[in-house]
Amino acid sequence: MTTTQSLVQDWQAKATATDLIASALRAANPHLCAGSGTVVAAKNIRIELKRIYPKTKFSVKTSIYSMGNNVTVSWTDGPTSAQVETIINKYEAGTFDGQTDSYDYHDSAWTDAFGRAKYVSTTRKDSDAAILDAYQRLQDEENLSFLPDGFPFCVETYRLGGYRSLGLNSGYTSLQSLINVRCAQTARD
Repeated sequence: MTTTQSLVQDWQAKATATDLIASALRAANPHLCAGSGTVVAAKNIRIELKRIYPKTKFSVKTSIYSMGNNVTVSWTDGPTSAQVETIINKYEAGTFDGQTDSYDYHDSAWTDAFGRAKYVSTTRKDSDAAILDAYQRLQDEENLSFLPDGFPFCVETYRLGGYRSLGLNSGYTSLQSLINVRCAQTARD
């Protein structure tokens, strides 16, 4: 047998194994839509997110363009970005390699069964209440007073980046960044 024949047989065996696994995944997940492509992936992302986080309203949008496609998921409060990414990242077709300036596709039985997008991303927004809560928890838990007496915390100032210059610990950390971190790490209903 030639090297070419061996490579073809290896590829065929791998493809058959992937098809069998994809069939098993479809059988194990009858609530998801079977198929390929970005639109199917977006439908399945909606289904999974609604099932796991029924109280949170997600926006799942697709874009299809020359040389690619993407699914963007956005929401306000609710689960953290990391929690949502554990669900949606399995729909990503591969990864971008900045060193070679190329996209590397990865074979996946999951994406063969339930769709894929070249890029999958998240955008979590924080409500005014979440921002105020993060500020209040910082004050209570850290026992720090960030603002001078008579200057109340203002969500609009925060949204405009107005607390970036209000540094702590000799300017190494700002109130803006502390609130950003608190909001990002906190899941809210």
